[in-house]
Amino acid sequence: MGGNMSDELSVGFGSVVGSKQELSRVDAFVTFPARVLGLTQRSSKFSYTSFILVFGMLFFPAFLLSPELGGTVVVDLIANKVVGWDRVSGWVLHPLTPTISLSFGMFLIVGINCAWAANEAKRERIIQEIEPAGEGTDVLPDLRDETIVSGLVLIFLLPFWLYFLNQTTCQMFGAQSCLYQVTQIGDQGTSLVPWVGFTVETFARALVFFDFPEIYQWSTWGTVEVASGGGRHIVMVVRVMIDLLIISSIFQVVRINRSQRDAILSLDQSERRAKLTGRRIVVPLIHELRAATDEQDKPLKTRHKNAALALEAIGDPSAIHGLLDLLNHRYAEVRKRAALSIGQLARPAAANPAGDVRRGRALLKLKEALGREEKVTVQEALNKAIEMIEAA
Repeated sequence: MGGNMSDELSVGFGSVVGSKQELSRVDAFVTFPARVLGLTQRSSKFSYTSFILVFGMLFFPAFLLSPELGGTVVVDLIANKVVGWDRVSGWVLHPLTPTISLSFGMFLIVGINCAWAANEAKRERIIQEIEPAGEGTDVLPDLRDETIVSGLVLIFLLPFWLYFLNQTTCQMFGAQSCLYQVTQIGDQGTSLVPWVGFTVETFARALVFFDFPEIYQWSTWGTVEVASGGGRHIVMVVRVMIDLLIISSIFQVVRINRSQRDAILSLDQSERRAKLTGRRIVVPLIHELRAATDEQDKPLKTRHKNAALALEAIGDPSAIHGLLDLLNHRYAEVRKRAALSIGQLARPAAANPAGDVRRGRALLKLKEALGREEKVTVQEALNKAIEMIEAA
């Protein structure tokens, strides 16, 4: 059953509307621009920097055409300072320009979600040893935060995209071809405000369990009504996209939680699955170490020993504070393994003050444990760990 579930949640929108084989090429096409632009990198700092630059550039044309955001002031400033602005202002300030750039932004948001799903599918194949581990799962970017941020950007981007898409259609094909009709409240001219309400309503209607606009007949900030079949099709596409993004994200969260749970359960036999899970299992492992009780006698011994081995293999120094709790474990074998793991993790020279504090605390706790330890094998392990840290 686990294998079938893995195939079902394979990648991107393929996890919702089709098999992995049928849509793998589509997923590759959708994720390619996001990867090239650095939005799905392993380094979070690089990824977020690229995120700000890329979406800032994509949104800039919409900003210039939005008086509510101060775009008119910036346009006047550019006109006075930039030579040759008059030659490019015509197409820069045409609604088609922000329509295209914001459309590409929406495409990138979908790509980030699909890249996250593809990475999680690959992680699961590595953990299940269906695919060679190579350098491990930690070399794959963890795109959970990027996906959340891109979802928030989508909420902000949609009203502008719908607004400029409608303006472009009206200008290019005439008023009778407009996608939507806008009823303003008061003298608001071409205000974006009604489009914000329309976007919120679109999001709400996309969530079948949260359809408050229809229930309460919500109509504020002016109204936007569908004026053509094209406008209706666009609303449908937007709602389907929102649903697919949400459903795909839920699937990935379920996949991650299930993978971590299975890794914890496997500690009764081996540390291998937890080790392959990588750094994201560190916090659950520490919780497992602290939450376990002596009610499960022998399994507790094996589980804690394997947890210490997994944390040492993963090599994340943040696991030291969890391993320190094992220095008081009732089983000597677990205390010995914990001491050696602490020595390995605390040995590298600290790259920041937090590392110095962590290493100093580990050294203090190891010496305290050595003072009260009675088992010779554990004393030897403690001395070795202390030597490794002091020699660093």
